[in-house]
Amino acid sequence: MHDEFLCHVTAYGVCDGRRIGVPLGTYRAPTLALALWWLRDRASWIAERLDPQPDTPHLPRGALTPVADDAPDVPRVLRTWCADDV
Repeated sequence: MHDEFLCHVTAYGVCDGRRIGVPLGTYRAPTLALALWWLRDRASWIAERLDPQPDTPHLPRGALTPVADDAPDVPRVLRTWCADDV
């Protein structure tokens, strides 16, 4: 079996026409259960930052703007994955 599971979370985007990756976290898990726990925690953390509650006190007025109706709802997908125990 495995001695450990190495988990990485990286955000990818384009800057000045080049594709870049920004590391968002790394974790060495001794078990698969802990690896999944950490990945779910990171997914939840990312979802909250992509789609915070509008009345969050630390957000300046006008910081949140609506998106197009056909834009993918990535925070919802992340939250759904986090809630799926299977």
